[in-house]
Amino acid sequence: MADRRTHGTTQEVPAERFARESLVTLHGMRPYRIEQNPRVVPSDCMVVLQTNRYSVPWRLVGERVELAVVSHELRVFHCGEVVATHRLSTGRHQIVCKAEHFRGLFRQPDSQVHPGPQTAPSGLMWRAGTVDVEVRDLGVYEALASGGGR
Repeated sequence: MADRRTHGTTQEVPAERFARESLVTLHGMRPYRIEQNPRVVPSDCMVVLQTNRYSVPWRLVGERVELAVVSHELRVFHCGEVVATHRLSTGRHQIVCKAEHFRGLFRQPDSQVHPGPQTAPSGLMWRAGTVDVEVRDLGVYEALASGGGR
């Protein structure tokens, strides 16, 4: 009924204006999309959107990504490609992670890069961007501090 009355502001009948503008119904419309400002991925692999933290693949630490909200989903883009998707958190100050975003962060030492004696007792190396950092048992430092050595 309202579409057939003359609108007070436009002084036109909405149904006639709708037909003239060739608008489509909401049923055929794509989900509402909000582009967010680009972000630089911090060293913890978590980007922030509306107080909530979402994981991205560790290989993107230091890289610029763009966040987009599509319906109830967060999409993270890098160089135009979707690199992560998460269901939007309804809470505040929540952490939303996917384990696969951290796979490859810890790896076995490469014998060419880290020869035998420098290899940590745990055998793990942590990759921070392009720098590899050894993971050692704290007992190594305690022994050195007390004058002993390994």
